[in-house]
Amino acid sequence: MIDSYGKLLGGIKQAVREKALTVPRFKEKKEGCIRVTSCPFCEESSRWLGASAPFDPDDIPDVEDAYVILPGGSRVAKFENDDGSIDIVDTYAITAMKIAQLSYLQDQDEGLLSTNDPFLAKGLEPENGFAKWCGALCCEINFADGTPFAYIYVSVSGASQEEDLACAAAAIDVIMEFFSDEEQLAVIAPVIDGTT
Repeated sequence: MIDSYGKLLGGIKQAVREKALTVPRFKEKKEGCIRVTSCPFCEESSRWLGASAPFDPDDIPDVEDAYVILPGGSRVAKFENDDGSIDIVDTYAITAMKIAQLSYLQDQDEGLLSTNDPFLAKGLEPENGFAKWCGALCCEINFADGTPFAYIYVSVSGASQEEDLACAAAAIDVIMEFFSDEEQLAVIAPVIDGTT
């Protein structure tokens, strides 16, 4: 029996926040967002994620949780430009846009990370709901036979793309460990700087 989704979610949030405390902008400003979006692929995973309606493979709901990057912070980030002007960014929206880009690229077999690669992100414009930035990842949870069980996306926004990705990547070990005793399930995770 798989431990609760809530326990996994708590572990992800804790790991991402611990990493965020090492990022000066997050530590000082507390401006940013963590989004965890999970997608079930069967009745069992749908129930595990807490869906109350019967599973319908043609109408799969995403289960989403979003948090400020650090307690007491804000999802709205203010970035000062060289000319003194201020850009106001809704990092809550940006985390969703990063996942939107990643999900689209995943459907094209282009990996498990959002990207700023202009070739891969060609045509995926912010005005159409796709972020062109790093900072989102996906761990695919599959049954032993390769059939999908669930996808778990983790997205962070509020610092540089590299810092956002490093914070999101803190979730990988948590997810891997969470499913390590599940003989019927296997995790496929992106590799980021030696992290699996």
